Amino acid sequence: MNDYLGRDKTEEKKESVIGAIRKHRSEEREFSKEKKKILEEAER
Repeated sequence: MNDYLGRDKTEEKKESVIGAIRKHRSEEREFSKEKKKILEEAER
């Protein structure tokens, strides 16, 4: 029983780490898009 619960907890942690990485990447993409827009407006 403890083995099953232990595995369940580690799987949740792995998913949360993967989720955090994906969230961070999507935030970086949004930031780079905003940065590009600002640079394009500055060039005009």
